[in-house]
Amino acid sequence: MPTKSHAELEKFHYQAVRDNPMYVLDGMASVIREELAMQMPSLLIKEEEVQLTVPSEHKLYNELQQTKGLLLHLQRKLNELTAKRKRADRSNVNLKEIYK
Repeated sequence: MPTKSHAELEKFHYQAVRDNPMYVLDGMASVIREELAMQMPSLLIKEEEVQLTVPSEHKLYNELQQTKGLLLHLQRKLNELTAKRKRADRSNVNLKEIYK
């Protein structure tokens, strides 16, 4: 694999700085971070590992059944309210009285 010459690297860095003025600061920050990690590892903030848990098939089935039950209940309520609305439209009754 051919290595880049010094002139090519300078050109790359010049273009990077021209296109993104934060390029130099980002580079300096990463160097400082690495130095700190080597000199004072206790200062590093350790990210917590997230444990992914896959629910059991039984638990998923129960949750699906609960969701299905809730959806059926909501469908019945919607049908009931729609029927009340239709009755109110036919009889010109005040809707506030029907929804009590």
